[in-house]
Amino acid sequence: MESNDAYSRLTKEFYVVGEKPHFSDKLTLKRDLICKQMVLDIPMDIEIKEEIIELQSNQTDELFRLVNSVQPGYFKKKTAMLGSYYGIFKNNELVAVTGERRK
Repeated sequence: MESNDAYSRLTKEFYVVGEKPHFSDKLTLKRDLICKQMVLDIPMDIEIKEEIIELQSNQTDELFRLVNSVQPGYFKKKTAMLGSYYGIFKNNELVAVTGERRK
């Protein structure tokens, strides 16, 4: 609960992806969207040919643009502060990303 309260002080509104957490009485849930998140339960036996790098703080704008180009709204500028993100670049452009939204 405390982490939701702490994060709420950084932004006007935010999204939680995953299981619905318990909120303190200081926060108000405005909307609830039930959906499936892509999760790989069984590792795939494929050769990774692309270089996957951990994204750094100077790449936050690229991360924000990519995520919001396909799923606008829930990923805010400071969301990248919540976890580690990894990406693939092609021709100096971020084209794929994965990561965690909460540590």
